[in-house]
Parts: sequence; C-alpha cells; structure tokens
Amino acid sequence: MSKGAPVLDVYAAVRDASGHPLVVVNVLLPADRHELEDAYPLG
Repeated sequence: MSKGAPVLDVYAAVRDASGHPLVVVNVLLPADRHELEDAYPLG
C-alpha cells in the first residue's frame, strides 16, 4: 500500500442475546481492494 492510501477501518462486536460481548474485532483493510456488505436481523 502506498502512503496516504485510503483504508477501511472495521470495528465489529458480536454479542449474545443478553448483550454480553463474545468477540470484538478491529481490522484495517485497503479500501481499493474490499467491498463490505452487512445484514442486520429485524426483531
């Protein structure tokens, strides 16, 4: 990656039904090489 290249800073937390965190992840991805898609259940 070149200096000054755009990045995607992704922070994700997975929680159980009571709201307690199970996994927390922070990832930096080269923005010109990735596309993100999210899905959220409606309850």
